[in-house]
Amino acid sequence: AIYSSPLLHTVNINNLQAGQTYYYSIPHHVSRNIFHFRLAKKKQFPFILGLMADIGQTIVSNASIWNLGQMKPDAILLAGDLSYSDGWPFRWDTFARLIEPLASIYPILHVGGNHELGSSENWIHYLERWPTPNIGQAPSPLFWSVDIGPLHLIGLNSYDNFVQGGDRIQRAWLLSDLAHYTTYQRSHSQPWLAVLFHVPFYSSNGAHHLEGELMRKAYEPILYAAGVDFIITGHVHAYERTNHVYNNNNDICGPIYFGLGDAGNRESTYTDWFQPQPEWSIFRESSFGVGQIIIHNSSSLRYEWHREACATNNTKNNYQQPTNGINLNALDCHTPKDNGGFAYEPIDFLDLTKSSDPSCTSKRAHIAASIGLNPLAFHLPPTPHSEEANNNLIFPRPKHSSSSSQKKENDQQRSHIPLIIALLFLLMLLFAFGIFLAARRFVILSRSPSRIFYTVDSYSSLSLSDQIIKGYTRSVPNLTSYSSITGTSTTQQEKEKWCDSQPAATPLQGIQLT
Repeated sequence: AIYSSPLLHTVNINNLQAGQTYYYSIPHHVSRNIFHFRLAKKKQFPFILGLMADIGQTIVSNASIWNLGQMKPDAILLAGDLSYSDGWPFRWDTFARLIEPLASIYPILHVGGNHELGSSENWIHYLERWPTPNIGQAPSPLFWSVDIGPLHLIGLNSYDNFVQGGDRIQRAWLLSDLAHYTTYQRSHSQPWLAVLFHVPFYSSNGAHHLEGELMRKAYEPILYAAGVDFIITGHVHAYERTNHVYNNNNDICGPIYFGLGDAGNRESTYTDWFQPQPEWSIFRESSFGVGQIIIHNSSSLRYEWHREACATNNTKNNYQQPTNGINLNALDCHTPKDNGGFAYEPIDFLDLTKSSDPSCTSKRAHIAASIGLNPLAFHLPPTPHSEEANNNLIFPRPKHSSSSSQKKENDQQRSHIPLIIALLFLLMLLFAFGIFLAARRFVILSRSPSRIFYTVDSYSSLSLSDQIIKGYTRSVPNLTSYSSITGTSTTQQEKEKWCDSQPAATPLQGIQLT
């Protein structure tokens, strides 16, 4: 049978007040419940975020949903790979029913992953069923930004084309968004800056290794220069937390990465960790779990990862026996063949305070300048010789050259003038030659015979273009109008009779139309 989706309704509600709780119901809904949600206040503390990625539809997925609900978050961040529908549309329906207890109450901010793109998905079901919060402010729904509570959050598309500027639309939008993330927001309303995308820049697991490298090289300098605080990713079915990192080295001014591709997918966990463990990798484990961030104030937060389940030897693709291969006792389990190098801890945590290192501002400004960006667009102190103190847009910085180098550039420009004159003269000659050919053709046509014969495959295809009729009707005997040959009043027999009455065809001199 051909799949037919249920009716999909999308409702936009305006003029909602921050901090207020709203109740709503859906007529004829099977549960007949009254749902509710609350909008977070700007700079509300504490502000709680639930974190997950690669959730799928398993018993572990259900545990993730329940545990996130117990956090009572102000928002949930989902870094791609939602339903694992993989070309079977009805799985989007079952996933909606599975996650309804969470999604009907708490806002879920999400980006797409490979399971929303591949297996004939092509973003279609994802975007129809899970609208993103771009609300027209981005040229694509696959990347967006939103201010929520004390957080300015940016969602990016990991599957853009990062070769030879194929991602220029997303890149230009990102630069513009960061330019409008003002000094006031950074110091008052949204002091925390975070980014959400699917494929990690940093992972010490062998699965999907370096898949995000092209995006990292293109975007990591931008995110570093903008002072991003933390980045949430998925894709790798394991948990890993990094140190502050930039360009594969520990850097107190760089963001922290939380790899959370372990919320319950059906493909089990990835256990093949690289040895030795990189210095930037702080904690890694091949288990299932979800994350939580509690933002205490403008400069400090607490992060926790809670393990929910461990994989056993028979986890992969357990459709028929969903409990096979899963140990839901998160306090007493381990994953076979996990060579991550740690004891299997049920909780990983981090108390994060924003760096007060005075060198960070100058380092970020240096990185911005090194990639041709205006550091002032990120509201950083200007580098020497900057003359764009009031420019909030990101453009390449002007090059300041000495008088001798400027003179050399002027001499090079003057040397091009004779070549430009020669090219213009050649173009004038070509134009004159074209006029000569057109005039010659007109003379030949005016001297052609009075009869012109048209060869056609059959009488029924006999037709003359308007231009031919206008130019030559007067020279064809017995042809009084265009309709006498092609008009609807002319029958097939009349056409044949007319053609038979004409003299035998003689070779044309100069023109032959076929």
